[in-house]
Amino acid sequence: MAWIQRWWFVPVLLVAPLELGLHISQTRPVLKPEDWTAVRSQLEAQVQPSDLVVVSPSWLEPLGRLQLGDGLMTVQRVARADESRFPVAIEVSLGSARHPALASWHLEQEQSWGALQMRRLRNPDPHPVIDDLVSHATAHQMDVSLVRGEAVQPCEWRHGQPVTGPLGFGPAQPSDRYHCRNTWVGETINADLEYKPRRCIHAPPPGGQEVLRLRWKSVRFGTHLLGHHALYVEAERDRKGPAVRIVFSSDDETLGEAIHEDGQGWSSFAFDTTSRAGKTAELQAEISSTRADRRTYCFEVTTR
Repeated sequence: MAWIQRWWFVPVLLVAPLELGLHISQTRPVLKPEDWTAVRSQLEAQVQPSDLVVVSPSWLEPLGRLQLGDGLMTVQRVARADESRFPVAIEVSLGSARHPALASWHLEQEQSWGALQMRRLRNPDPHPVIDDLVSHATAHQMDVSLVRGEAVQPCEWRHGQPVTGPLGFGPAQPSDRYHCRNTWVGETINADLEYKPRRCIHAPPPGGQEVLRLRWKSVRFGTHLLGHHALYVEAERDRKGPAVRIVFSSDDETLGEAIHEDGQGWSSFAFDTTSRAGKTAELQAEISSTRADRRTYCFEVTTR
C-alpha cells in the first residue's frame, strides 16, 4: 500500500486540467443584463398568447424565468404538459443550445444579443387545444365526489389559504380546492419523476372499493381526448405502490381508461372521440387504486 500513499496526488493532477477546461468553457459566455433586457423587450413585442417560450439549456431556465418575468414565463408555459399544443415556440438560448423537444421544428427567424440567441420556431404538426380541463377544475365547472357502489358522498369546495406541500408527501395545495374527507382535489403544480413542473389536477384515489369521481359539466369535444398523468416524484420513484386507474366516460359511454404504474413518470394517454367531435357534453373521470397510501396522483386532460 506504500505506493498508494506515494502517488495519491497523480489522479488529482489528471483530473484538474479537465475541470479547469470545463470551467473555462462554461464561464466564457458572459450573460449581460442588457442582453436579457433586449430579449425581453423583443419577446414582449412579438409573443402571442398561444406561443411557447422556452429557455435552453435546461439549467439556464431558472435565470431565464427571473430575467424574463412571470408575464412571459407563465405557469402554462413553464409547467406545460407537452409541446404539441403550441403552434409556435420562441427559444431563448445560451449560444447554440437547443431544447430537445423542438429539434424538428422549423426555424423561421434567429436573432442574437451577446451570448443570447432567440429563435422563432414553427411546429410542423401542432395539435391545438379545444378545452383544457385543468382550467375547468373550479366549483362552477366541475363536481367532485367519493363513490362506493351506489353511495355518493359529494366533496366540499372551500376557499382558504394556499398550503405548501410537506416535504416528500405531495405538491402544494391551492387556496381554492375540493375537500374529500382526508384529502383534497384541485389544480396544482406537480414535480414529476425528473423533477420537472407539471400543471395538473391533484386527484388521489381513496383506495379499496371507493372511487374518486370528477365530473365536468360542459366540455367541447374534438376528435381526441389527450392527457398525461404521474405521481408526485417522492412517491413514484420508490416503486412500492399499486397502480392507479383512471376511466373517462360521457353520457354513460366509456371513452377509455389509462393505468399508471410507479416509475413511468409523466406518461401520456389518448382516446378517440371522433363520434363526439363538435359536440358539447359532460365528461366524467373516475380514479381508483387498491390502496390510498402515497398515491399522490395528478393528471391533466384536454380535448383536441
